[in-house]
Parts: sequence; structure tokens; C-alpha cells
Amino acid sequence: MNGLDHVYPPEKLDQPQFVCNMEYFYARLLNVRTAYRHYEQKSATEVVRHQLTSLQLSAASELRETANSFRKVAESELKKIGVEHRKTFSTLRSLTKNKSIIVTRPDKGRGVVIMDREDYVKKMNKILDDRSAFTLINYDPTLDNENELIRFLLVLKKEGFISDQEFKLSCPTGSRPARIYGVPKLHKKGEDYPLRPVMSATKTVAYGLATSKTHFIFDQKMYVQHNGVAMGAPLAPIIADIFMSHLEETLMDRLKESGVCEWYRYVDDTFVLIEPITKAENVLEILNNFHPSISFTHQLETNGSLPFLDVWVTRSTETKKFQTAVYRKETFTGLMIKWDSFVPVSYKKASVVPMIQRALAMCSTYSSLAIEFENIRQIGLHNGYPLSFIDTRIGIGLSRGGISIPGGDSRKWTHSRPKRRKY
Repeated sequence: MNGLDHVYPPEKLDQPQFVCNMEYFYARLLNVRTAYRHYEQKSATEVVRHQLTSLQLSAASELRETANSFRKVAESELKKIGVEHRKTFSTLRSLTKNKSIIVTRPDKGRGVVIMDREDYVKKMNKILDDRSAFTLINYDPTLDNENELIRFLLVLKKEGFISDQEFKLSCPTGSRPARIYGVPKLHKKGEDYPLRPVMSATKTVAYGLATSKTHFIFDQKMYVQHNGVAMGAPLAPIIADIFMSHLEETLMDRLKESGVCEWYRYVDDTFVLIEPITKAENVLEILNNFHPSISFTHQLETNGSLPFLDVWVTRSTETKKFQTAVYRKETFTGLMIKWDSFVPVSYKKASVVPMIQRALAMCSTYSSLAIEFENIRQIGLHNGYPLSFIDTRIGIGLSRGGISIPGGDSRKWTHSRPKRRKY
């Protein structure tokens, strides 16, 4: 499986672009510059002539021969690739035309999910039928909201609250309703794979300004969200973090009294240490009573281990400290940009390097680091990456982190953890 971001090579070579690239390469290589002129002032019959040296002429001839040879080989190879992928393209076109299915991605991780459209719409309607959060409306308020916001911004500018530049940045033009869609939560098998609603709010009326009352369209029906932070808005994560900070500041004293020793948070996920005599249910009750729309769930350690985000935390019986390693959910597919994907090599480096950086940051022992490096090799090989390419990236990561390959004594270890909030 290639994934939704796989790029197939073109069936034909882009001749004009190829010629432009070769000319640009030649000019950069030999420092050949065309005298700048306003070409609209040049006569239509005038020919621009370049005074080239013998070395430049010789290089141009060699480059032309090399380019022509490459072009012939490229055209031949692209034709072969086109024949090989013809069946794949036919399958993709048939999937695109099939209106009874939905092709999407999973909620977390990479992959391809094909859903029955009726089942997908049914699950989305179940979410949107929550009248405490969404209301069905029978008209499109986009134009009215846009005009209202423009009038409000004009008043702010007139009274000096915002500058002309801020007005231009905030003033909406050509707005459209937001779009909502759902991605399946594959890690929740027991709940028949519910959907996580995701809203695309780009080009909406108050994109970047509003904090609530977002209207959107789904299945040819218009809805308005009237509860909670505006979904899809850039301000939503910031407001959510402010709310969580407010929750912590309000409840931290009570949480400490109930037996909470340590509290680490990343966005809305927390890693909490409590006294042995403290019941986790009591801590959970304090958190869930803070706001009727907020519901916390919890997971207790098993055999001295507990996953937190992408970290596997284990109690060390020898040193009485925590040991950490990289954690992947059961739904992890191992899919990444394939080596034969028609994208720049820098994209492929960017697929491997973050895994290496995460291993260096998360693994607290050399044994867990070695295991994770082997996992990275297997993932890369499964996606067609050469082993030498992967090992080169691992070597660069080790050298930048100041970590030598086992056998040396001088090693510098850097281990980053979620920030601890102090009160």
C-alpha cells in the first residue's frame, strides 16, 4: 500500500520545464548572466546575442549532449513506468467515481480507510444531532455574517482600535461556509470505529478572529456550532490551552490534597503520579466536576509500565527511576513516504530523520535505543528505503547528538520530557 500522499511520476517529460532547468543550471554553473533589459521595449525582430568564451561554448556543447541523452532515456523510462502503473491508475479512477464509498485517512497515523458512504453519513449525523453543540439552520448566513463583520471592523478602525493594515488583514472577502468531515478512530474497535469530526475553516468569514458560532455545511445541510471553541479556527488550540491552564490553577491545591504528587501535561494529555493510598477515581471525580462539557478518562499502569503520548514509561526496579522508550499504538501501520514516490529526496529524509530524533529524545537506555534503531530500519526497508540511506541518517543523528556508537566511553545524552507545571 502506497498511501494517500504517494506521488506517481508523470507519464510524459515536461519539455519546456526541462529546457528551462538546464539553462538555469548552465547559467549558475558558469556564471553566465544575461544583461538585464526591459523586454517589452525590445523590438520583436531583435535577437539577443551572448558573447561566450571558448570554455563556455565547450561546456554548453557537452551539457547539450548530456541533456539530450538524459531526455531520451527519461522519455523511454517514463513510458515503461506509465505502462506498469496503468492498472493502478485505472483502479484509482474507479474508486474516485464510486459514490457509494468514502476514501479517507485514519484519525491517528498514516493509512487508507475505505468506508461505506451510508455508514459514514450515519455516524456523522449522529455527531451533528447533538443539539447541545450544533443546530440545523435552513439558510446560509455567510454573506450576512461577512457584512456584519466588515461593519464592525470599520467602526474599530474609525475609532482607532485597529490600524489600516490590521483592517486589511482582518477584513473578509469571498467567504464561504466551513466544511466538516470525519476521520475514523481505528484504535476504538469496541465502539464500532467512531468518527472524529474535523472542520476545514479556511476562507470562512471570521477565520483567525472568531472564537465561537462557526457555521458549516455537511451533506447539503447547514449547521451552526454554538457550544465550545470554534472548530477549525487557529485560535482553538490556544483557547483550549488557556482553559486547561485555568483548570490546573483552580484545582491544583485540591488535587495535591487528594494525593497527586506530580502533574505533567501536554495539551490535553496528562501524566500524573499519585500516592499509593490514593484512589485514581477520586482524582478523576475532582477533574470531571470542573465543567459539565469536560470529561476526563484515565489509564493505570500495568506491570509497572504506562504509555504516555509516544513514550513508553517503565519503572526501573534497579535504580528506582523511570525508563523511557518509543511507544507506537496498535493501529500503527508503518506506512511512510515510499522510496519510489516521485518527490524530492529531501522529503524522504524528512520521513526518516524525525523518527531518529524521537528515538534519541525518548530512549533513556542504550538497549532501548538500539531496539528503536532496528525498528526504524525495518520500517524503512518495508517502505523501500535502502539500508545504507537509513544507516547514514542514523549516523548523522548520533554524531549531532554527541552519542558514539557502542564501544566508546565519552557519550553525551540529551533526554527531553514534557514540561512540568509548578504551582
